Amino acid sequence: MNSLARAVSLLVVGLPLTAQDPAPPATEPAGSARKWGVGVSLSPVAVFIEDSFGVLPFGFTNILVPIKVSPNTTFEPEFGLFRSSAESGGFSTSLTNFRLGFGLLLSMQERGGIHPYIGPRFGIGRTTTKSDGFGGSFTSKQSTWQFSGVIGAQHFFSPHFSLGGEAQLTRASVAGEDPGGGGSDESQTFITTAGLVSLRWFF
Repeated sequence: MNSLARAVSLLVVGLPLTAQDPAPPATEPAGSARKWGVGVSLSPVAVFIEDSFGVLPFGFTNILVPIKVSPNTTFEPEFGLFRSSAESGGFSTSLTNFRLGFGLLLSMQERGGIHPYIGPRFGIGRTTTKSDGFGGSFTSKQSTWQFSGVIGAQHFFSPHFSLGGEAQLTRASVAGEDPGGGGSDESQTFITTAGLVSLRWFF
């Protein structure tokens, strides 16, 4: 009887202590580990136009900076740079493309470890082409404004790393500036779809 009484006493004392044990780690990555990060968006193609518009800023690799401003909202600035130059027989050319944008990504319900999102992205781009040769120097400039509706998802392999994919529907306006100032600037509008793969590292 004394042994039974001691066992019951230990059980009564131990139950509250057991209730205070930490819960097992959740499979969901800790929110504090995903407040902000850095990443890259990868696309298999870039779009080149053969006429005076030159190069359109679709398909290049951009640097992403995801910033989680609330449990369900991520603000994601992005930027990118592409530059090329060539010289042959006293003739030189260079092309510089700079891109800046941001996305407002709204999280949807997690499904089987996949974290989907939806939202808009906005972007601007600037392309400058220069050529120097025996006939003198020539510079052309092109500006791009674009708006995209996107839907995507990412999977967290750890609280600090995710792999994702994104589908985009983009409307872009492209304006080419007349280097001579003669008032013959050209403009054109594009609607295009794109698929992106993204890698993100969180701190």
